[in-house]
Amino acid sequence: MSRLFLSCIAGSLALLCANVGICQTTETQRQDRTTTTNRTTSQSEMDRPMVEFFASKLVLCNNGEIQMGQMAANKASNSEVKKFAEMLADDHANFNQQLKPFVANYGEVALTSTSNKTSDKVVANKPVVPDRPNTPARGEKTATTPESTTSTGDSAVLARLYEVCQAAHQNQMTAGKEMMSKKSGAEFDKAFMDAQLVGHHALLAELKALESRAPSDFQAVIRSAKESVQNHAQKAETICKNLASENAKTETSNR
Repeated sequence: MSRLFLSCIAGSLALLCANVGICQTTETQRQDRTTTTNRTTSQSEMDRPMVEFFASKLVLCNNGEIQMGQMAANKASNSEVKKFAEMLADDHANFNQQLKPFVANYGEVALTSTSNKTSDKVVANKPVVPDRPNTPARGEKTATTPESTTSTGDSAVLARLYEVCQAAHQNQMTAGKEMMSKKSGAEFDKAFMDAQLVGHHALLAELKALESRAPSDFQAVIRSAKESVQNHAQKAETICKNLASENAKTETSNR
């Protein structure tokens, strides 16, 4: 066998090995990219305990809007403000019903308080975390449970964090009601609507952040709520302008 032939064989084998190596490297890189993408998706999308925490936290927010809406519906002097307050209480109560399937067991007391029409009483009891029959087992895949799940320890931390949110909500509602109880007439109307305008823009920002990270079924609820809150914010802005215009006319006529 000639040296030239042997050289050709050796060259072909070397080229074949190089091509196989390149293919293996490319496939490894592709798998690494896929793994990284899946890991990023898993980390960015909320798992079940996080969904339960934020749903429970939103219930607290809704309870506050329901209570203030009921207060304003009875105390406001402006017909537009009264109508807005009634809509506010109804829409946020409806939002609570949509959140019900996602609320953690430690948040169910707050959810029950509004459905029983006892929302004027802010529950201050320490949340209890009993076994929840419809909570999927750890590692079990459901529509709201991605590949990566948090541990029981993480859920306990979220429950404790909810306690802080609940206490903060109670303090906020106590201060808000005390402040609003000292106002009446046009002054009450203006203070209530100004607070609603600011509050709804803040809630809207939170809903937008949640929507981009929520699993599909919770995302649908958040999207619906976002549209409602956006509508509230727009109506609040319009009413605030109308109140300012009426106040300016009153001041002019009194001169």
